[in-house]
Amino acid sequence: MGGDHKVRLLALEMCKRVGPRGEFEQDDAVAVLADDFQQFAHGPKRTAAARDFPLEGQTGSGVIVGSGSGLEFWHPTFGEALAAQALADDPSQASDLLFEIKTFYDDQRWREVILLLAGELSQRETLVSTNSWRTC
Repeated sequence: MGGDHKVRLLALEMCKRVGPRGEFEQDDAVAVLADDFQQFAHGPKRTAAARDFPLEGQTGSGVIVGSGSGLEFWHPTFGEALAAQALADDPSQASDLLFEIKTFYDDQRWREVILLLAGELSQRETLVSTNSWRTC
């Protein structure tokens, strides 16, 4: 998968674990990204590619900022928008989130992600069944 997909995947996992405004450990980022480097066999090359990705490819762009052993988005809106795009890319995850929305409803860290997800789904002309929203 391409770099955009990997950044979205990373953003979604960061949101799930620490919220879009939190700092994510580089080792956790490697664990999240390693499976997405399928062009390498399991082992040191795959781990090295996953470790290099956020550091080389993304910190240079200014979207992700490295600080010590941690990573965070330069601005929380980047992480929120990328997480929303990752959810929109995977309708089953988006559906799962909508069904779990009660869990996230009072968590302000998810507010923007959920609003941006609605916009992404609308832009992509993806229909979300009325029943999904009624369970909220």
